[in-house]
Amino acid sequence: MSRGSRPARMNRFYRVMRRLSPTTASLLYHATSAQRAAVAFMIIGYLITLVGFRTTSEALDLVTFMREIYANLGIELISIGLTVLVIERLTRREVERERITELMIQMRSRSDVLALQAVELLRLRGALRDGSLSQANLVGGNLAGADLSQASLIGARMANMNLEGANLFQAQLTNTDLSNANLRHVNFVNADLESADFYDSDLTYAVFRSPFKGVWGQLIEATFNSETVLPDGTNWTPETDMRRFTNPDYVDATGKLAYWRSHDPQSPAYGGADHADDA
Repeated sequence: MSRGSRPARMNRFYRVMRRLSPTTASLLYHATSAQRAAVAFMIIGYLITLVGFRTTSEALDLVTFMREIYANLGIELISIGLTVLVIERLTRREVERERITELMIQMRSRSDVLALQAVELLRLRGALRDGSLSQANLVGGNLAGADLSQASLIGARMANMNLEGANLFQAQLTNTDLSNANLRHVNFVNADLESADFYDSDLTYAVFRSPFKGVWGQLIEATFNSETVLPDGTNWTPETDMRRFTNPDYVDATGKLAYWRSHDPQSPAYGGADHADDA
């Protein structure tokens, strides 16, 4: 059969169908291959049912025929309907996952306009908080001024990013790689920073109200200045012993356990009402 013969035969089929039922012909013409196959299976199923009925009945009586098949037909139609709904939902979910992946890639853009647009679209989808960005590769992106409040960025790779002026209030940053990042003026208030990596990052003017639990050693080469607000509300100085905010077993010069804890119940550093270190 030549390649050109099939379209010609299909066109003849549609011409015949137009004479019998213009509406049906139009629907079949514009249907997808899967939809045409579904219609074909339904027609074949009907014909098989009809032939089977004729072989077990002396005469073709429409009422008897419908009485024999209506129950099974109803169940089959319900099953088909449910199957279509499930497939449609799975398809939409897969399309949404692909769109979220595209937006995550867009977040890595060096253009802050494109990157910030991606953040807002992800927020509208609820993807900033639902864990979709956990383990995400955002290395090198430009998210200066981005609103990432309450975002779940657990284990995300955010090295070499420009996050200057970003809002990371109550963000989940456990095990997040923020090395070599521009974190100037970033709001880290009540963010969960356990085991986050700040190696060689710029934290000047940044504001913290959470401890750096588990990150001592990962603050090596990080840059602070006198405007960096530490978890206890004080400003950083060259004499600041950062172990007070990083090491739960830290003791001061008097031998007293001096690891900082917060009074704020919303803080990951909340230590109960008996901790009076928080301002």
